[in-house]
Amino acid sequence: RGDKEAIPLKDHLRSNPYSLLQRVLSLVQIRILKKDMYVLVLANENHGLERKISPEKVPADGAVRRYDLKGKSRKQTKKSKNPYVGINGDFAEQQQNELPMRNWQCKSFLKYLRADLSWLESHDLTEYSFFVEVAASSSVGCSGLPKVPLCNACLEDTTTLAIVDYFKDKTFTSTSPKKFSAQMLEFAQQVCPTDQKEGMETWQVVLIISCVAVLLLAGAFLGWKYGAGFMRSDRPHELRDAPQSMEMTQQNLRGAQGPAQGPPGGPPGWNGWNQGYQGAPPSFNAPSYYNQGAPQNFA
Repeated sequence: RGDKEAIPLKDHLRSNPYSLLQRVLSLVQIRILKKDMYVLVLANENHGLERKISPEKVPADGAVRRYDLKGKSRKQTKKSKNPYVGINGDFAEQQQNELPMRNWQCKSFLKYLRADLSWLESHDLTEYSFFVEVAASSSVGCSGLPKVPLCNACLEDTTTLAIVDYFKDKTFTSTSPKKFSAQMLEFAQQVCPTDQKEGMETWQVVLIISCVAVLLLAGAFLGWKYGAGFMRSDRPHELRDAPQSMEMTQQNLRGAQGPAQGPPGGPPGWNGWNQGYQGAPPSFNAPSYYNQGAPQNFA
């Protein structure tokens, strides 16, 4: 069925390796009492998520929630009578009508969804659903499962997505395939926004703390190695070594006794001309604790 632009499913999957369409494994023919029947064998719609969950890791009650979701073709407040799989009303109540996914995961989801909806529309297929499974409050993760957008790990939640029940054509509903796909896309954009505020994941917090700790340790090591070495240096520096500072001051004072008439151009009788150490101002007055043993007329 479909128009001339429709391509086989295998070609679509080859071009879109992370397509949300549930994979077809085989078509089995069964003959009973000369009557032929056909069984379509499909891959697991949750991509094997439940195989990773054990009762020890996740309590059974409410740990995994499954939803069969549609757009406006279904009443959004309607709830399921099946305790195993919820529908739109259950999803709105339990998940606040929002998939626990990151912005970049939602962008990937919408990217592949648009390609899948285009393929479904080209084959006049309709009345399919989003099958969503959420392992909440657990650290299950997507290790060993298909990548985003088929499996999505966000904080403590792991969510799998698939398009199921897509082998129904427009004879099953009054909604046209084009209108139905538009409703599904609108619903997907509503439950998986790409501009939501996000918190940091555990590994991000650990990475930041580790980087800060490494920087502090590196700073302490460099300070001990180079800063302490500088302080241990025997180069003259008044603020570094008190005995050397005292000796340098006394040497300066002994060399400061100028002639009685004072320096050339100075006032008569001026005494205590202090040449000081190199770079010191001529009017340098040594602190009192440097004057021990200095001449009494030193000012």
